[in-house]
Amino acid sequence: MKHRAAVVWLGMIFAGVASCASAQALVRMGGSGAGAGIVRQLGDAFTTLHPTIRVVYAPNLGSGGGYRALSTGRLDISVGSRLPKSGEGKGLKVERFARSPFVIVVQQRNAASAITIPVLEHYYRDPGATWPDGTRVRLVLRPADDSDTALLRAFSPGVSAALDQGLQRPGMLLGPSDTDAADLVERTPGALGTTTLGLILAERRALKALELDGKRPSPEAIAKGQYPHVKTLYLATSAATGAAARQFIAFMRSARGAALLREYGFLPATN
Repeated sequence: MKHRAAVVWLGMIFAGVASCASAQALVRMGGSGAGAGIVRQLGDAFTTLHPTIRVVYAPNLGSGGGYRALSTGRLDISVGSRLPKSGEGKGLKVERFARSPFVIVVQQRNAASAITIPVLEHYYRDPGATWPDGTRVRLVLRPADDSDTALLRAFSPGVSAALDQGLQRPGMLLGPSDTDAADLVERTPGALGTTTLGLILAERRALKALELDGKRPSPEAIAKGQYPHVKTLYLATSAATGAAARQFIAFMRSARGAALLREYGFLPATN
């Protein structure tokens, strides 16, 4: 039912855009919320160079929803934060697109600028944990089977065990998608969650990525192996992906595209 509703909603989104821009070819994209902001930034730059082509990104489909929509012809390109699972689409060509630091995130007005793994374990384990100013720590979690939850577990065995406790605790804040989670952190006093540096910068979010154990997250840091926690985005195409979409992919992989990726917190991936 959820997938069927998303399909109907996708059709409405793209039909509305097409009616407003009938003189432009439309590149239909969607998938992981972690890719929405950077695709929009790249799409705006591309359309400035190619005014007859417009790029539109459907948010909140998730990686799996994007792969399925691509396989059924409702998207031209999908963006995933993981590789396709069985049943999410046949005959897709999937390549790495970009990487961004996977970060612990708080509101911009939070006085914290850094955190250590032991403190992070404490915050996830203790329901009464507070920030140094006495504000209650409000965890924003992702679903147990989400790729971001797996990335967070990799921080340490202690974080993983504390996360299990948090996921079982009633009344926790849960962000089903990247966008939902970022929204919750932005509007919840004392919130602590996870996202990517790229999402924060490309969407100009009122959020702050914390240094972790003295390591500052940046594209340069992951290129040098200095920041170990990374989220990878994938581009998927099908045999039906048309010329305009492939032209946009070439732009994303160009020197100008790479410069924009770095500007917004991503490191271009090499395949």
